[in-house]
Amino acid sequence: MDRRQHYRVNDVLPLIIRKVARHDRNVCSKIILGFEAITLDRAPLEFENRFDARLWKFLIDINTKLDVILERLSIDSEGLANATNRHTTISTGGISFVVAETFERGDWIEIKILLPIKPSIGIVVYGEVVRVSEPSPEGNKVMVKFLELQPEVENVLSQYVLQRQREMLRKRLEA
Repeated sequence: MDRRQHYRVNDVLPLIIRKVARHDRNVCSKIILGFEAITLDRAPLEFENRFDARLWKFLIDINTKLDVILERLSIDSEGLANATNRHTTISTGGISFVVAETFERGDWIEIKILLPIKPSIGIVVYGEVVRVSEPSPEGNKVMVKFLELQPEVENVLSQYVLQRQREMLRKRLEA
């Protein structure tokens, strides 16, 4: 019995894919929406008595709007606003997708992925092509094993996959 090491999910995700030099020293996954959102939902104790509730709500609203603007700027700066939506199967171990481009087994690639969670999170991952299917009218199915996945990126991917699996299971149970 062949048991997989990672949970995976089929989805449609915005991807930007490009080949990189094999054994590139800069191959390191990362989260690309690199600003830290400051949560003002709960006032720190020292602020509770200094501001009235209306002013605090106004500050929370401004902070939320700034987060949305910063998120959009980050997405645009990485090119993810124009990324191609692709049918994928994704896990913390790797990803597969169909592309028109030609890849060969052993190619190293960089993949920018926009994960549609709230707030959206963009990640950059690197991987090695481990399998390429025979060309079909849809394109070439490429299977990629992730390389050098940083713990914070692996955590984001794991949370995303489990969240999507729960959503799909919930929809199946409701149907």
